[in-house]
Amino acid sequence: MPVSFNNPYLFIPRIDTKAYQRHCILRCDVLLYPGSLLYIGPSFFKEPPPQADFANDTGVRLDCAAGGSPVPSVSWLYGDGKPVNPIPQILELLPNGSIHFLPFAPSSYRIDVHSNTYRCQAANLVGRIVSRDVRVRAEYSSDMRRISAHISRKFYSCELANAE
Repeated sequence: MPVSFNNPYLFIPRIDTKAYQRHCILRCDVLLYPGSLLYIGPSFFKEPPPQADFANDTGVRLDCAAGGSPVPSVSWLYGDGKPVNPIPQILELLPNGSIHFLPFAPSSYRIDVHSNTYRCQAANLVGRIVSRDVRVRAEYSSDMRRISAHISRKFYSCELANAE
């Protein structure tokens, strides 16, 4: 494929010149069109953690944010690639790109929502990126009880009576 230099752009002609106009690629994530603005592919600046365990009475919010030009849209996918949609009183998709699993009664537990794999997706004109898998697992609050010295900052001692 021939490469021509036309200042200030590097043009890489397409093979089918009827279907496509010439365009310039600067690095793999930046796209320049002659006479237009700079386009930059999406990149995450806040990516969700690989795992999120939470109690049913607290819920959890997973944040995802990306930059680029134009500003990318952020959405969520299930592990199988299907889009996540809001579920009233169970799951919200926030305007800032976060996904919020709301507190729920044990009777409202849904295995397809509360024990699943999710991915954050950011897309703009230049391209699309997908985060690592996030394994979400909700547990009933009684299952989440843990004793931690970091939380209580109290230490207890006891004496055992000698049973003779």
